[in-house]
Amino acid sequence: MIIDLIVNHTFRFIGIAWALIIGYEVMIWAMPKMVRYVRAWLYVRFFIRYEMAGCAVEAKAREGMK
Repeated sequence: MIIDLIVNHTFRFIGIAWALIIGYEVMIWAMPKMVRYVRAWLYVRFFIRYEMAGCAVEAKAREGMK
């Protein structure tokens, strides 16, 4: 019973650690690509919003940046 619990927890811990390590590696590999994709997506969204809203919002944003 106790040995069974220890074995179960050990395997669960190994599985979680392995999953975390793999996820970390994938994150490090995918991060630059993700950042580029997200930045492009945000840029496109803001650009569309500016185009739709017109010059007033752009002027307001410029004032806010100062």
